[in-house]
Amino acid sequence: MSIAFSNVSVDNMNFINGKNDIKFEFIDSYKDSNKYCGEIICRNILTFKMDTAFEDNEFFFPCFVCDVTIIKLDENHIESKFNELRYAYKYSDGLAIPKSEEYHLIRIEGGELDISIICSGIEINKVR
Repeated sequence: MSIAFSNVSVDNMNFINGKNDIKFEFIDSYKDSNKYCGEIICRNILTFKMDTAFEDNEFFFPCFVCDVTIIKLDENHIESKFNELRYAYKYSDGLAIPKSEEYHLIRIEGGELDISIICSGIEINKVR
């Protein structure tokens, strides 16, 4: 597991590339700074789960998150992570997990936002 960003705010979230990918843009969380920290692009989204503590009309960006973590899933953990995210597609004998050469779990969590994504690839661009 690696931490891509810590104590940042999600400033923007967009589906891109025919809605197959998601791009998250991050800014620092220092008061009134709002400096761009970088972005993560999740390529070929296989499953997406988002929970918030916001009321319907309260969700606004930027939104503070404690950590953005990335885990490359090994073969022994792929099915359990899809189960954990309540993946809905099934065969009669188990989950219908899409074929991919790699599986990456991205967790954006803390504050009022919790996002979990499993995707085929990931691109991280950080401002130093």
